[in-house]
Amino acid sequence: MKAGLIGPLALLLLAFSTACGGERNPHSTQSALSGAPVPTLEAESTTTGPSLPTATPTPDRPTVTPVPLIYPTFTPVPSDNPTSTPSTVVLEKLRPSMVRIRVNDQDYGSGFVVEGGYIVTAAHVAWPYSATDIVFEDGTEQTNVPVIGYDYHADIAFLGPIITSAPHVELANIDDEYEGSPVFALGYPVDGTELSVTAGEFEGVWDWTSADVMTVGSTAAASRGMSGGLMTNRDGEVIGVIIRGSESGTIGASSNNLRDRLGKIERGEKASATGLRLLPYHDGRKEHEFVLQGRWDTETFVFRSDGETAETIEFDSYEDVEYGLFNEFGSSDFRVWHGGTRIVPEYQSTRHSTGTDKLYYPFYPYGTWFIVLRQPFDIKREGVIKSSIPLTRYHDADDGGEIQIGDTVAGVFTPGDVDRYSIELNKGQKVRIRIDANDTLRVTVDYPTAPPYEIVSFDGRLGEFQYYAPNDTKYMIVVQSAGQVGGYTLSVSNLSGSAEVVRPERPVNVIDSPAGDMLRHAFERPSPTVQLNYPANITGGDHSGVVGAALFEQGRRGETVALEEADLTYLKQSADMMFSFGEYIERSVLMKNLPFSNEVVTDRREVETPTGSPILIEEFETVDGLKGVRLLYLHEEETGFMAVYYAPSEVFEEWRPVVDYSIGTFSVGGFSVADSTQSR
Repeated sequence: MKAGLIGPLALLLLAFSTACGGERNPHSTQSALSGAPVPTLEAESTTTGPSLPTATPTPDRPTVTPVPLIYPTFTPVPSDNPTSTPSTVVLEKLRPSMVRIRVNDQDYGSGFVVEGGYIVTAAHVAWPYSATDIVFEDGTEQTNVPVIGYDYHADIAFLGPIITSAPHVELANIDDEYEGSPVFALGYPVDGTELSVTAGEFEGVWDWTSADVMTVGSTAAASRGMSGGLMTNRDGEVIGVIIRGSESGTIGASSNNLRDRLGKIERGEKASATGLRLLPYHDGRKEHEFVLQGRWDTETFVFRSDGETAETIEFDSYEDVEYGLFNEFGSSDFRVWHGGTRIVPEYQSTRHSTGTDKLYYPFYPYGTWFIVLRQPFDIKREGVIKSSIPLTRYHDADDGGEIQIGDTVAGVFTPGDVDRYSIELNKGQKVRIRIDANDTLRVTVDYPTAPPYEIVSFDGRLGEFQYYAPNDTKYMIVVQSAGQVGGYTLSVSNLSGSAEVVRPERPVNVIDSPAGDMLRHAFERPSPTVQLNYPANITGGDHSGVVGAALFEQGRRGETVALEEADLTYLKQSADMMFSFGEYIERSVLMKNLPFSNEVVTDRREVETPTGSPILIEEFETVDGLKGVRLLYLHEEETGFMAVYYAPSEVFEEWRPVVDYSIGTFSVGGFSVADSTQSR
């Protein structure tokens, strides 16, 4: 492997402020879903609102309208409140059983004592830690309490057992609750210092059958920090563990699920079939080799930050690789500076990385960080990642599995996660693909030679879509996460032959040609008409960071077409200034933003238009292992047109006939490059 150092990235870790689990991250991370843009399907069955497991209500129970995730401010109920109300009665009864979940002296959420000396909280509050500290209402603290069970689908975690004189809570039977009955929510808001209680009414339950999960809803409000706290009935019996909350209500993992998982823990079994899934921090090294085999292949490394030390990461790679940085809450909110401009990328190309780039972590610097490496092409990429802090490679138990018709698989997602499942389908086969999760995921169906219009995607946390298999081949069903941590189930079933399924069709504007399907791009200049045809099977490139591109498209193996139309009048230093091709290239916004540099021109030729204006065609190679062709045309010293074709060297040679044909279609008025017989 040839090595070219892609400069160090300084990681400046700043102050940490807020708390609890999913509520600890106020930022949207939906855009962090990776992969090239693909058609998105609407689910046939979806539910709006907070992250809930399923949309199917239990018979004879009221259904619930999910509530938005907006967090209110609470006024804690003081313990010496002289007015006896149902809220204060429940508060005083359960106060001794409540705890704060604390990591590194920061409050992460709430919890409570159950029978056997176990502490219960929400899984997203305790994750990814194998132990946390707990603090009781009277100030008693127990440190390094082990996490002995995670159920990521129900969003429950078990800690302990501990030796304590604190009373344990009593668990209600959720089947005995009814719509409109009183419900109270207890927990520790991050904006307060005391235990808070809110009152509301029981609304109903949802059954997520494939994960054996039942969640309960109420109108009792909850704020940030109350995740892992209690939902109780009028008698102070627990009906749920708070996992989501807003000013309009709470969602909880039901007491029935809690009782079932607690029984498994007491019998020495796993709380769920997926197990603990603890992150590896042992055997960390400051240098790792990595290999990415294709567009859905990823490598993930984890490290734990002390929140004080600035760390550096370097990539030593001959080829372009993309990296994403995610904290334990699923946020990719880091800052990268380029030329004085601050951008917030989801993934950053190592080609854009220089020794002056700094990544700033403005939120939650203490804790676990994920470095996710990927590449958008179906070619092999390899390199070395180096860091000033030990990194540990994370092996995802769900990635790379197989799924069959009729199967349902249960998986766990983590920040930046990409899980791939392969399945054999026959041409014309119609299938239903269903996803159920407790956070928004993207499900994509792809196969090795699929053109862009045959790659389909669905975004949601519960729902299904139908897919028509265009070929006999092995397909990939990819599940991508943009959130914190949670569980999902994925199922595939056959549809009947008579079922109407929309079949992916070739776009109507595709042009047949000897070099394959083409699309036509007409530049904006109205007269004379300037246009060219480009390959239709490479649409779907990542335009982020490619400033100045009138069009930027990439194929599965890195074949790239980039077009520019530039107003040269803004670049002239004087009205009578004459532009050369070299000056245009030097000032081109597109050339400054393409992900390569230091190209060496290996051949050039000029084609003359009927008006005497030249068209320059250059072949080039780069130190990054790319080959390409660049076409330039200057029209009346006012407008510059550029078409750049490039690909990895081994791919470009195979692609060259398509490139030559496309360049031949570049036309000005009625003249095209292919028509020219003159060169100089």
